[in-house]
Amino acid sequence: DQILTELPNAVPPKPESHDEFSPFSPLAREKRIALLKEEGKKVLGPDVFHHVYEYLKAARQKGSQVNEADVMCELRKITSNTRDCFIVDQLVFLEKQENDGY
Repeated sequence: DQILTELPNAVPPKPESHDEFSPFSPLAREKRIALLKEEGKKVLGPDVFHHVYEYLKAARQKGSQVNEADVMCELRKITSNTRDCFIVDQLVFLEKQENDGY
């Protein structure tokens, strides 16, 4: 019985998403999005960045219908360094969260 009464106190409080110092706040997300865009353009170059961005945005809108192997195959057609495309994938993910209101 003592464990059950103390259990709710053992869980730390959930951080407020509106706290301006929270890494999950809208302001923090906006900054992260801007940094990812800048980094992606620097690493991939503006033209390749744009092409990768448009492709991943369209692919991620399909949700679970997209096959990751197909995504990687398409990215290899755009650039030889697909590891750098992860920056753009993070960007697309954060923008989707922002648009969905998370």
